[in-house]
Amino acid sequence: MKRFLLLPALLAMIQLQAQQIEEYRYWINDDPTALSVSGIGPAQQVVLNAALALPVLTKDFNSITIQFKDTNDVYSVPVSSIFTRNTGNVVGYEYWIDDDIAGRVSGTLTAGTNVVFASNIALCLTAGSHVFAIRFQGASGTWSVPVTRQFTSTTSVDTDGDGTCDAIDGCPNDPNKIAPGICGCGAPDTDGDSDGTADCNDGCPTDPNKIAPGICGCGVPDTDSDGDGAADCNDACPQLPNLVNGDPCDDGNANTMNDVVSNCICAGTLIGNDCEGVPGGPAQPGTSCDDGDPCTINDVYQVNCTCAGTFQDTDGDGVCDANDTCDNNTDGDPCDDGDACTINDVLDNCVCSGTYQDTDGDGICDASDSCPTLFGQVGDLCDDGNANTVNDMIGANCVCAGTNGGNTCQPTQLTTTADPVITCGLTGVQLNGTTTLWAVEVPGANRYQFSFSNITGQPAYSRNIASATRSLPLYTWATTPLKKGRTYQVRVRASFDNGATWCPYDAMCTVSISNNALSMLRDVEAVEVSEGAMGIFDLFPNPTSDGSAEVRYTNADLEDGSRINMDVLDALGRVVVSEQGAMADGKWNARLRLPADRSTGLYIVRLNAGDEMTYRPLIVR
Repeated sequence: MKRFLLLPALLAMIQLQAQQIEEYRYWINDDPTALSVSGIGPAQQVVLNAALALPVLTKDFNSITIQFKDTNDVYSVPVSSIFTRNTGNVVGYEYWIDDDIAGRVSGTLTAGTNVVFASNIALCLTAGSHVFAIRFQGASGTWSVPVTRQFTSTTSVDTDGDGTCDAIDGCPNDPNKIAPGICGCGAPDTDGDSDGTADCNDGCPTDPNKIAPGICGCGVPDTDSDGDGAADCNDACPQLPNLVNGDPCDDGNANTMNDVVSNCICAGTLIGNDCEGVPGGPAQPGTSCDDGDPCTINDVYQVNCTCAGTFQDTDGDGVCDANDTCDNNTDGDPCDDGDACTINDVLDNCVCSGTYQDTDGDGICDASDSCPTLFGQVGDLCDDGNANTVNDMIGANCVCAGTNGGNTCQPTQLTTTADPVITCGLTGVQLNGTTTLWAVEVPGANRYQFSFSNITGQPAYSRNIASATRSLPLYTWATTPLKKGRTYQVRVRASFDNGATWCPYDAMCTVSISNNALSMLRDVEAVEVSEGAMGIFDLFPNPTSDGSAEVRYTNADLEDGSRINMDVLDALGRVVVSEQGAMADGKWNARLRLPADRSTGLYIVRLNAGDEMTYRPLIVR
C-alpha cells in the first residue's frame, strides 16, 4: 500500500548556471535504486510543495533525499530531510564527530514530541573541516537516520602536549594524566610495591606488606612471635616470651641445673656429661657449634644437644647464600649486558642478557644501522618502484630514490593511423562509452591529458581530462559534458611523472558528436581530472567494484605542508570516510577505502585544499 507525505515547507530552491530546472528525483532511506522521477517546469527557480508517493515504511525514523536536474542533464547535489512515523516521544540521542562512531556519546532527554538539544560539547579537533553527526531515539526504541553538519575548527589547545586536548583533559597541565585519579593532577598514581595502595597514600611505598611504618618501620614486619607484647624488632629474644639473655628460666630438662637464657635459648648446665659427652665440659646447650651445613649461620647447641643454625638466603630465591652466585639479585631483575645491540636486558639464571633488536631484519642491529627501519644501509642500491628512474640508491635521509631515466618529450596527438584505430577527425561520435579516443604513444609516459575546446562559431567550451593510458572512452560527463551535434578541437600532451609536469601540446584534431548521440551519464569517468585553481584532482578507478580508489592531487601553487582534507559522503550526505594530509613536493596522494558494509551507488568525494574546495562523484558497483 502506498503512503503519501505532504511536504509543507520549501524542500529545494536551486539555480544552476542560468539553466532551466526540468526534472526532480527522490528516494527513501538511502535506497537510490528505488527512486521516483518526475518532470517539472522548466523554470529558472522552483518551489516544490507536493504530496510525494512513498513505499511501505517499516521504520519509525525515515529520510527522504531529492535532486533536481537542469536542461543540461546535470543533477544537483542531493538534499536530505528526516521525517517520522509512529515513533512516540523522543527520549534519547547519541552523537559523534567525523567517522568516529565507536566513540559516540549517548544521553537521555525529557520525553516529548519536540525537544531542544542545547549543550556545550567538549571536543578535541585538528584544524580544518569536520562533520558533526547526531541521531535521536523514540520511545519505541528505534533510531532516526543521522543528521550531519559540516563545520570548521582550529586545532584544539593541548597545554601539556599529552595528545588529549584541554577541553577533555582532567589534568591539562600534567602530561602524564588526563584525570586526577587517586593522587590528583601532578602526582602519578603509581603503586611501586603493588600492594593496592598508591605511593602517594602509602607510608611504606617500597614495602608490599605495609602502608605505614608501624612499630618496626618500613621493610620490617611488626610481628610478635612469642606474644609477649614486644614486637620482634624490639625483642632481644623474640622466641622467648618476657625473657632476655641472662634471665633465669626453665629449660624443662631434669638433667640440667642453673637454667639461664643464653643466645636466646633457655638451657642449663648438664648434670654429668656435656653435649659432646665430656663430663662437666663446655659444650652446653646455647653454646656455639658447627652443624656441618654451609647454608646455615650462628650454629648453637639446642636443649636436646642438637647442633643447628639459621638458613641464610639474603635474596629470598630459595638458594642459600653459600650456593647463590647472585645472592643480591633475582631472575627477571633489569640489568645491563653491555651490548648496545640488545634491549630489555634482564637476569636469567643470574646471567644478564637482552633481546637482539633489528627492526628492518637486514642483519644489522638498530644501534649500528644507519637506516634502522629500512632494509639496507645509506649508499646501498635499492628499487624506488618508479620505472622512470635509474641508479636507485638509499640516501642520507633513508629514502630509496633514483635519478630521472632520461625520458624525453615527443609529439603526440589523436591517432591518424590504425593504432589501433584512427580517431583524429572522428565523426558521428556516441557518448555512451562505445567510442574511445586514442593518442599516439609516447615511450615512457605514464599519463596523457586530452584538452577539448570549441571550434569557431560554437559556444565557448574548455575541458581537460587526464588518463593513465593513451585511451579515453567518451561518456556524458556529470560536469561540463560534451554536447550532441557539436564539433570539438582536441589536443593531447604526455607526462612522465603522473601529471606533476607535462610535455607541450602538439597537433590539433577535431571530433564531432552525433546529433542523435546515444548517451550514458558517467558521474566521473575512470580517468577524469579537474584542473584549474585547485590544480589537478585525479580519482581512479571510477567506477570502482571493491570500494577503493587512488586519489592524486597536484598543485604547484600550494606550499609544502599545506593542509588537505578529504571527505567521502554517501547519498544521504553522511561522511563515511575522512582523510587528512599535507602537501609535499607540490602533491598529495592517498588511498580511498570505503567501509566493508558499503552500499552500491553514488558517493561524493569532497577535497579541501588551502582556501579552495571541489567535489567529485564516485560510483561504487
